[in-house]
Amino acid sequence: PKELSFDYVGLNQVMEYTVSKLNTMGQFPDLIIILEETHPFRPKGFLDELIREMLYTSVDTLIPAYEEYKTLYKKEKNQLIPIDQGFIPKKFKEPLFAGIAGLGILVKPEILLEERLTGNNVGVFPVPHKLSPIEIHDEEDATYFKELLKDFWTNNE
Repeated sequence: PKELSFDYVGLNQVMEYTVSKLNTMGQFPDLIIILEETHPFRPKGFLDELIREMLYTSVDTLIPAYEEYKTLYKKEKNQLIPIDQGFIPKKFKEPLFAGIAGLGILVKPEILLEERLTGNNVGVFPVPHKLSPIEIHDEEDATYFKELLKDFWTNNE
């Protein structure tokens, strides 16, 4: 509906509406996969693997993510505050996880009905390919990644 088409409307509101609408139509899905078309580097079989992982675990949300060991910061009052252990060798660091929800976040519909995108028991699904985090948003991105995308899909069949 028009009221969900404004820039300030969050995905959580859209998903709550969608699941509610499905339920009123007599459709009661067990799981919902949220995908964004901006993630074309999704390997063949990825969604099947994601679903299989969710079915064999007790999580209510599964997010594709990759481990990150770079020094990361958050900004507080014009200062950068490290959110990890800082500049120490990677082998001594605890990884942070960079989630890529647009690649295919998998969630139980009852969570979406609460206008939330994640539940209380979130699992991490390792990103299957180094190119998977790349997003294509516009014509310039599409032109830049055209050959890489062609190779990806040729080798991914």
